Amino acid sequence: MKLLGWTSLFTDAAIEAIYPFLPVFVTRVLGGTALSLRLIEGATEAIASVLKIVSGRVSDRSVIPALRQAADARSTPAWHR
Repeated sequence: MKLLGWTSLFTDAAIEAIYPFLPVFVTRVLGGTALSLRLIEGATEAIASVLKIVSGRVSDRSVIPALRQAADARSTPAWHR
């Protein structure tokens, strides 16, 4: 589990380090215009929004919320019910 945490940390750090250079790369290296840059960023935001909706629905229907509710019920003392 710790390895997964370290992997996530380094992935996030790499993304945060590269993200500021994306506009320069698209406009100068690839020869894109400001419009193409806006289209790319708009598409990434749209995809991220759709994936948030889909992943939220999948997680709501999975067994995880049921397990969480069972753990809460199990850990709550009987006199609090």
